[in-house]
This record gives sequence, structure tokens and C-alpha cells, in this order.
Amino acid sequence: MIDGERVRRVHEAVAGGQASTGRGDEVDAQPTERPERPSLITAIVELARQRCELWHDGDDGYATVEIGPIETGTHREHYRLSGRPFRTWLARTVYLEMGRAASDTTIRDACSSLAGIAMFDGDDHTAHVRVAGVSDRIHLDLCDPAWRSIEITAEGWRVLAQPRVRFTRRGAMRALPLPVVGGALAELREHIRVTDESWPLVAGWLVGALMSRGPYPVLVLRGTHGTGKSHTARVLRDLVDPSTAPIRSEPREPRDLVVAALGSWVVALDNISSLPSWLSDGLCRLATGGGYAARQLYTDNDEVVIDVQRPVILTGITDIVTAPDLLDRALLVELEPMPDGMRKTERDLIEAWGNARPRIFGALLDAASCALRRRKSITIAKLPRLADWALTATAAEPMLGLSDGAVLRALSTTHTDAVEIALEASPIVAPLRTLVDPDPEWTGTAADLLRELVCRSDEASRNDRTWPRTPRGLAAALARLIPSLASVGILVERLQRAHGGARRWRVSARRGEFGPSPSSPPCSGVRGDDEHGDDGDGCSAASARDGAAR
Repeated sequence: MIDGERVRRVHEAVAGGQASTGRGDEVDAQPTERPERPSLITAIVELARQRCELWHDGDDGYATVEIGPIETGTHREHYRLSGRPFRTWLARTVYLEMGRAASDTTIRDACSSLAGIAMFDGDDHTAHVRVAGVSDRIHLDLCDPAWRSIEITAEGWRVLAQPRVRFTRRGAMRALPLPVVGGALAELREHIRVTDESWPLVAGWLVGALMSRGPYPVLVLRGTHGTGKSHTARVLRDLVDPSTAPIRSEPREPRDLVVAALGSWVVALDNISSLPSWLSDGLCRLATGGGYAARQLYTDNDEVVIDVQRPVILTGITDIVTAPDLLDRALLVELEPMPDGMRKTERDLIEAWGNARPRIFGALLDAASCALRRRKSITIAKLPRLADWALTATAAEPMLGLSDGAVLRALSTTHTDAVEIALEASPIVAPLRTLVDPDPEWTGTAADLLRELVCRSDEASRNDRTWPRTPRGLAAALARLIPSLASVGILVERLQRAHGGARRWRVSARRGEFGPSPSSPPCSGVRGDDEHGDDGDGCSAASARDGAAR
């Protein structure tokens, strides 16, 4: 750390008018024989080192500063060195300490030097956004002007005036209310229209969203017009991660999704009509954790890798989630329409929610503490797909006002709905049913199977955009549907490749697992390559013509 005397000498040297910034600042026009004076940038760096604690998290540099008058008590704030809040603080400090304004270019150059010092000389700490887990405790950033946080333990929770966890904030983040003791989470039902069957999923999702580690389930709010999907999404996010833009439209590319996740704790996408495959895959990675890599700006071969995990909310009228892998991670929640005569104005809704929010928030903190206390003692005989979340939500049931096992029962129901949605969304399921009815087993290559499915399908199914056009595409579609098909009694297996032969598939059925479906005659007289061939579209077209001719 630089001592105060050295900083004072640097200030005097710059104030004396003998320094040159090399960036267009004023320079003494008179020649001089005195030694070269330090630049303004150097003086700013020395000043910042005196006023800040420099540290880093990975490749990002940070500064911790003391804010507030000493008489009334200071608090610590943590800034990214590359962010605008720190540059604004530094520019103000330079003006107050040195009596002069520095240009934006000078401030940026000083920040670049400070970033190098933070990276190589500063300590390594973790910069958290909204939620942090330290040992067996959860810390929640209130995002208030005093930079207070809430510490949640198995014994309870408390508000910390001087948190040790280093939280960083982004521009859209807003403050949580100070929690009030004695509330009940069930009061939340007065502000959202959730069915009784879906309520355990919503309550459990809220508790899970306060946990510092996932995987997190994707909360899908479904309902017709007038069920308050957008309002429900805003209210739920307001209890965990308030924002100036609580709900957003769908991102246009993977980078936008990652930027949204880095700038907040909860990602809420509103009024989704359909999910493209890249967004469905991105939400899977976001919920369970996964890396995103991109070329660093202004470089040719430098790569930026970001690993982020976040709770997600989606709203839509129809079954917006149809991909089996995302459905496995989804909680499908039904919303009820508002009865006639019970609608309220937006102003009344906001006022009522503002009054109830501190009590409901306090009850949510109680439930999170209960989950920490009981989680290690809870045993689930058969863990579901969302095992970590199910364990946490089940542990919190006493403080959620739920009966024992309510979360698991609701999760089983939503899993059944997810299977039905996945099967209904795929155009190959119906012809697969006819393939094993009445014959209980079929074996062949992917090309053979594609020809069979073409013959057993109608034109609308073959024109569907998700219909596989090649044997390879069919193999990929089958791989995604295997768990869902197995749940209705259709077993799809990829057999070991015989020596020198093509890879073969077996489709079989367990009798009584699914209802009868109209059978179609098998395809015959059409030849094709195996699953690695390129004539999948040709096979499909030929089979379709043969079927039409018959």
C-alpha cells in the first residue's frame, strides 16, 4: 500500500503544472531543467491505491471502497474496475482530492493500470451477484443504499450491516424489502392465481431460488388470457431478485441470454410463443450449469469462458416447452383465470403487494432456514430428475404450510404432464406406436426405421418442421425421446454394431402400457442406406409417393 506522504508529493507535482499526461493535458510551455514529474494518470493510480482495496475474481479486477461519513458509520462497496460505477466514483474522488477534473480517457487509462495491479498483486476473492453460499450459510444481498445483506442459517436469519461476502451489483438490480417476522408464505396466494395442485411447485421454486447452488428447475407459468402470467412472474421475482425490468422478451442469440444471466440472479422471459432449439438448449445449461465461450472483443484468438447457473421463469399461453431435455427440468404451473368482478387496477395491485411483501419475504426466509436445517435428515426413496431441488423443497415443507410429500406429489404430476407434452410435440411418436402394434418388436437400421415411419404417417406429420429428414436426424430424435417413450411402454434401444455392419435399432413394446392405435401396413420394396447415408430425404419422399399411390 502506498503511504500518504508519497501520494501528497504526487498531488503537489501534478498541481504544479509540470506533469504531462501524454493525452492532451496542459503542459508547462517554459523549458525547465527540473526532473520529469509524474503524469496525472500516475497520480490517479496512486490515489486509487490509497483509497481502495484492489482484488480480483478470475480475470476480472475489482475495488472495494469505504463509502459514507465516518461520524455516522461507513460501509463497503465492491465495484468492477471495468464498470461505469467505479469510473464515476474515481472521477469524483479525483476532483475532490486533487481539485481538478480528469477526462474520461485519463480515467479509463488509470483503470487499466489498476486492473493489472488487482490481477497480479491483489488477493483472489469471489464476486457474488445477489446470492452467495459460504460454508453452510446463505447470504442474500439486499441491494439497498447501505449495502446490507441477509445471512440465512439453519437457526434462522439476520440482517448484516457489514457483510463479509463481496457482492457486486448491476444496473437493473433493485432493493429487497426489510423482512418482517411473523408472516406466512400462504399469503402470497392472495396476489397470484395458482391452482392448488401447482402451489407446492411455486413455493418450492421460491425456496430453491434462494439456494446458492443448483441445479434450478425452470418455472413455466401457463394459462389463458387473463390469468395474470406476467403479474405472477413479476411478483415471484420481486421476492428473490427485484429488477427495473423484471420480465423480458426472449433473447435473440446465446450471447444475449448469458448477458442477462450475468446481470441478475433470476432470468424471467415473458409471453413466449415457442422456443427455438438453441434457446431451449441454452435454458437447460442455464438451469443446471454450463459454460459459454466466445471470442474476446477486439482480439483474434483470445476466448472468454463464462460458467453461470440461474433460476429461470417462463410464461406463455400454449405448451411453450416441448423439448424433452428442458421438460425434464421444468415445473409446469397452471394459473387460474380471474373471476368476473374481482379484477383490480394496476395501482391497487401494486399497493397491496407493497404492503404484504415484507411479511411474505420474511416467511420465505424462514422456509429457507428450515430447508437448511432439515435437508440432511430428509431421505427420498426414489430421487426424481430434479433431485437436489426436490430435497431442498421437501425439507422446507413445514414452513411452507404443506403436508409431508406435497412437493414430490406435485412433481410427479408435472412430470406426467411433461411426458405427454414431449410425446404430443413429436410427429414420429404416432407412427412408432403403430410400428409395435400388433407386432411387439421391430429391428433394423435407422434408414429402415425412417422408411417405416414415413409409410405409417400422414402428410401433415411429414411436413412438420421437426420431422427427421435423414437417418441421422431420426437417430437424434429417438435419443431425445427414449425416456419419454419408455414411460408409455415403447422401448427404443441402440444395438451394438455388428462387425462390418450398420448400426441397428430395436423398437419393442410392453403390452398393456399404452392404448391401441390404428395399424398401417409395413413398407416394402424401398431400399436405402444405413443411418450414415445421405439419402434420408430421398427415402422419405419415395415412401410417401408409394403410400399415396396405394
